[in-house]
Amino acid sequence: MWEKIAAWIRLLWDTGKQTEDNRADIKQFAEDQRRLFHLVQFLVGDNQKLRDDNQALRDELRQALQHERELRERDIREIELKMRLQISEELRRLPPAEDK
Repeated sequence: MWEKIAAWIRLLWDTGKQTEDNRADIKQFAEDQRRLFHLVQFLVGDNQKLRDDNQALRDELRQALQHERELRERDIREIELKMRLQISEELRRLPPAEDK
């Protein structure tokens, strides 16, 4: 009978020890989870910042390309007008056509 009581006491003691170990493991797990949560928050924020920066760069590039396109169109119109003027001047210099 004393052996059974000793076994029960030993079982209770071991269970208490295991509970303490589990409590320490749970605390460590909670701390690790908290750190992981903060890391994920940081990464999400960093990812959003990169996404915003990329969008800003795309917008700047789009505006620069639009500006470049407008400059080229303007240059082409100027060249066309110069060519028309030059052709007009050359046509004026030609002698008048002979009537038959």
